[in-house]
Amino acid sequence: MIYNIDFKQERQSNREYYEQYLKNNGKDSLYNLLLQRDPDAALSTHPNNTKRVIRYLDILSGFEGTLEEYKKAAKGKNTDFDFNIYLLHMQREQLYRRIEKRVDEMLDAGLVEEVKGILNDGYSTDCNALTAIGYKEIAEYLRGFCTYDEMVNILKKNTRNYAKRQITWFKRYEEAKIINIRDYINADDIAEFIREDVMKTMLKEEKNEKVSPVAKITGILESKVEPNVDKEDIKNERLSERYVKKS
Repeated sequence: MIYNIDFKQERQSNREYYEQYLKNNGKDSLYNLLLQRDPDAALSTHPNNTKRVIRYLDILSGFEGTLEEYKKAAKGKNTDFDFNIYLLHMQREQLYRRIEKRVDEMLDAGLVEEVKGILNDGYSTDCNALTAIGYKEIAEYLRGFCTYDEMVNILKKNTRNYAKRQITWFKRYEEAKIINIRDYINADDIAEFIREDVMKTMLKEEKNEKVSPVAKITGILESKVEPNVDKEDIKNERLSERYVKKS
């Protein structure tokens, strides 16, 4: 929405053709089609992800350039919205520890029993829901293709890989502001920084105090934020204030 992407481009779909090609020739042959047509697009996905491979081939069948060029062409040059993008950054080791902890918590909460119930209800492992990370690994375990420990390791590995792909995806937003979470006390502290940064964006460069659009809604008079305030000074000031309150 914010980039004015045109979702109404009319073109003939070749999805059914590639789905039939997959049935007749297999996923490796299908993937080779994409590899020959657009190597970068092929390297951005896995041969086993046949739905995405088919979607890419379908798009490229009606476009002369690469997938990346298609995305740029579909994106509007201008936008009608003023917006900020904030990306939370966490050290890779810490992120992986949290992922593994989250997987353990999901398993302890009964994820295996949930998948078992879905399969017992007659749903096929080919349905979209059971191809999602977590479901597909457990379904493989329940069908006897791996041990429980192997399933857990595969699930954690696949989740880490998915997180890496997300990080790569967000790097394309050059205008995004990176927030390193280790520089903040907690989530409330991060939210406060974002609020202040949004206010700086909204406030006009005038010397006198004025009521911002957000303040008009909340009824709070906002003072103009100095443009050259050092973020580290703000952080230290907050820490000092909280220490005094606790004391």
